[in-house]
Amino acid sequence: MAKIVEQLSGKLRIAFISPYPPPKSRYVYGSGVAPYTKSLIEAIGGLAPNIEIHVIADQKIGVPKHYIENNITIHRVYNKTPLYIFQIFRELSRIKPDIVHIQHEYFLYGGPLTATLFPLLIVLSKLTSKKVIVTLHGVLPLKIIEDSGFRQENGIRGPVIILKIALLLVTRLIALFSDKIVVHETFLKEFLIKDYKANPKKIVIIPHGVENFSPIPNDEAKKILGFENKKILLYFGYLTGYKGIKELLHAYGNVAKSVSNTILIIAGGPHPRLVKESWYRNWIRDIIKRALNIQHEIGDKGRIIFTGYVPEDKIPLFFSAADVVILPYKARIASSGPEALAIAFERCYILRYVDAKKVDIFTSLIVKILTDIENCQKISNKLKRQRMWNQIARYYLYLYYAT
Repeated sequence: MAKIVEQLSGKLRIAFISPYPPPKSRYVYGSGVAPYTKSLIEAIGGLAPNIEIHVIADQKIGVPKHYIENNITIHRVYNKTPLYIFQIFRELSRIKPDIVHIQHEYFLYGGPLTATLFPLLIVLSKLTSKKVIVTLHGVLPLKIIEDSGFRQENGIRGPVIILKIALLLVTRLIALFSDKIVVHETFLKEFLIKDYKANPKKIVIIPHGVENFSPIPNDEAKKILGFENKKILLYFGYLTGYKGIKELLHAYGNVAKSVSNTILIIAGGPHPRLVKESWYRNWIRDIIKRALNIQHEIGDKGRIIFTGYVPEDKIPLFFSAADVVILPYKARIASSGPEALAIAFERCYILRYVDAKKVDIFTSLIVKILTDIENCQKISNKLKRQRMWNQIARYYLYLYYAT
């Protein structure tokens, strides 16, 4: 692969379809895909200046509809309505790309109706280009729709049979119409093949890239935050049911009794897609109530802190202060942006499947890791070398040119 990438000479025009951060920013409220796309295409542009890059992005108030940033042309032409596919198609017809590369999550472009129209976007894209590649940032296994707790905690409404048929149809059509599908994890490929009968030859596994961040010295970051001489456990991300917040709080109540001078920081705000729903606001209130009860139970043996949404300029501070980043997912349905940040900042992290029956095991794991943070960090350092954006961009360049 390296030799092919080094010898690239053919000119290409690639149109990326994705939400995208405003100028001079990277992380935006509401989307982990936006910073992913920006980091990827900037790395591609740095390695292959012969590629002409266009981004067809979402409209934002106060941001120009067309502009150039880092030699990348941004076209902000779509909004999150069912018309998005035609707004994008019209712009693709003007650009006439050789390749269209689309980023996908089920509700990335709006609600349920926009999600069901996504396969049509692939068909329209094929009318304007030679090849369409779709990166699936998450894949729902069909069985998970039968889990009433998962549906309730993630705002998925409707009869189970209708939901499963819709999910099966949309995902199978995506797999059918795409020329290539990229996923970040092996288990996502397995879901596509087993549940959706996708052609394995179409599916490529490319890990989620990580930034080359230089962390602030751990003690210094803790001092800035006022947490000197404490062991910091960091949860980072939106508050959603499948991310195991309740289970984490339960486990921390036990951890605080075993390990002194710890703080659990819940760094994340309400999910922007769900916050208008009354059931979700009730769920958040229940989370806060649980945290208060656990804090009362452990007293001064530990602290639980909710930060709300963390602005972009504060992200390095919180990750640098962390001794362990904890990602207690109840379901693995996607790659993890917070995992990529933990690796980028060279932090020890725990990413585990956990439910109410496994809290004791999870507690024991956290306690064990807290006694061996240095070796845990070495794993992140190794992964960082393997997943730097320049390396990930090479995988994509191979995909663009060699297929």
